[in-house]
Amino acid sequence: MTFHLFFAIPEQIVFNDEVFSVIIPGTLGSFEALKDHAPILSTLISGTVEILDKNKKSWVWKIPSGYFEMSHNKATLLVDSVDLN
Repeated sequence: MTFHLFFAIPEQIVFNDEVFSVIIPGTLGSFEALKDHAPILSTLISGTVEILDKNKKSWVWKIPSGYFEMSHNKATLLVDSVDLN
């Protein structure tokens, strides 16, 4: 069961596809979002974003900070920059 994730930095779209899960470094601690997650809006701290895409391929990026929002199986991850881990 997947949900849609839109992940962008100001210069480009980093990832825009269906995923099984995303693990995000929230301000109050890391958390995992899955299909049918309750609506959430969270600030993010420096850390690692881990994505398991629809093909079960794992993607990992380091981020400095940002914002994550999810509602109705659509998630948005906005950050200033990313570094491939």
